[in-house]
Amino acid sequence: MKIPNPLEAVQAWITHQPDEVKSTIHFMVGLRVIDCDKVGDVDFVLAPKEHFDRWMQEKIELRVDDVVSASLHVRELIQFFVIDHFGSRKQWENITDFNASMADEFRGYAPDATMVENLDGIVRSAPFRQKLWERTATDWNSFVADNLTNGHLLLWKTINGDTEADALP
Repeated sequence: MKIPNPLEAVQAWITHQPDEVKSTIHFMVGLRVIDCDKVGDVDFVLAPKEHFDRWMQEKIELRVDDVVSASLHVRELIQFFVIDHFGSRKQWENITDFNASMADEFRGYAPDATMVENLDGIVRSAPFRQKLWERTATDWNSFVADNLTNGHLLLWKTINGDTEADALP
């Protein structure tokens, strides 16, 4: 029985997402797993995908227990910082209300008219983006149920386990 490495499964899932979803995951999750003291804040901000992909590849190549730990970490970070946040109808109501309010407040007073145009653009795009993120949340929850439950991770660990390392006290 062959079960894919859970981190490789996450990478494949991310790869098939729309650009907005991919870039949000690379940035929001990468911000929490990548040591910006080593990488540099500016370098990370300019290339979050590259740093996130490198971090994932490093984790994929670790011992089985460490892959499971990284899988749990990534699963929960994506759920908390991305899916629960952007996949929420209430959050999109807040985004729309906040940006509409800011646009109204700055209309006629903004030093740069593009500021109001950008805020209005966010409000106009919110219904489309909300649907995108609601679909993403549904897709993520199905993906987790099929690939990343604790039971799936335990089965993968059992099949791929490093019995010598597991036997150490």
